[in-house]
Amino acid sequence: MLNFILIFVFTALAQKETLVIIGDSWARLAGDTLEKYCDGREVLNFGISGATAKQFAAQKDCDTDVGYDSHCCTGDGRTCNLVDHINNIDRTKYNPTQAWLSIGGNDYQDFGCDSSTIPQMKRDIKNIIGQIKSTGIDDVIMTGYSILPKPVKGCDAEMLFDQIKKAAVTAGARYVDIHDKFGSEDYNVPANWKYFKDSRHLNALGYCILWTEPKIQESLHCPADLGHKCGKESRPYTTTAKPITPDTTTTRPPTDTPEDDDDEIVTTPTSIGGNDNAADDVLEDDDMVSGNVGMPLEFLILFGVAGGIVSLAILACVIKHCHKKRQDAKVNTNYYQVLLEVEG
Repeated sequence: MLNFILIFVFTALAQKETLVIIGDSWARLAGDTLEKYCDGREVLNFGISGATAKQFAAQKDCDTDVGYDSHCCTGDGRTCNLVDHINNIDRTKYNPTQAWLSIGGNDYQDFGCDSSTIPQMKRDIKNIIGQIKSTGIDDVIMTGYSILPKPVKGCDAEMLFDQIKKAAVTAGARYVDIHDKFGSEDYNVPANWKYFKDSRHLNALGYCILWTEPKIQESLHCPADLGHKCGKESRPYTTTAKPITPDTTTTRPPTDTPEDDDDEIVTTPTSIGGNDNAADDVLEDDDMVSGNVGMPLEFLILFGVAGGIVSLAILACVIKHCHKKRQDAKVNTNYYQVLLEVEG
């Protein structure tokens, strides 16, 4: 009994608390960088460069998204069917408790930054968050994107980030604003090139800035006071995701969500880093919606249950030991009574 309890406890403790990364190139290029800045936090990266919220919402895979320009059939096991990916994670090794989702930018930019695409993008983001939560991962975090070092002609970055935030919060995810963390706090001023590998994507230094942002560290339950400093980051990082073979028997949630009741967004397109018509309600530095701090509830419950089981096992052993002592004492008493009768 006690051996079984110990095996159960050690197996549970062997599971590593895991963050699942999902989304587009910002997700894909993050690789394993988080592990360095969150005290070895285990990461499974299912990001796909070029992917859109529409593709993930529709759970596109190698059977449904084929062709020369397909993003959802990468050849190394990654598809846009995130439900299959998450459900096929080896739970004896990993304990997926959180997901970081980076999505929406391609839906907007791939269609010439047409604001009429925003309502559908928001519905797709809500759908994706619902899919993630259907797998048992309740804590989903989104950060949107940053101001870029080179303006994208005709794109309104502030409007895009604000709409991504609204979709995330409405669907029950947490949103941490990072738009001003890379050398510019003003949408009229481009970001600093030193944080980017090209005009749209972060480099190693940029990901260091992202992951060591205090509110990101807090959201991901990273150990406090690790003292990370972002200097000249030259450490190479991998972008190889751990391949997962989809289970075709997995029940998939519906790909459609109720119609969004938001009004169609009408804006005057402006360049990223050059929005003269920006709204007054710009997300502030401390504008993080919701948040969980401290040890995850699952671990508290696990330790509580394990402690209770061990306590019961110890109590059972004590009772058994005391009962045996009592029986031995009874036998000894009967022996002496018989001996006295014989001698008498």
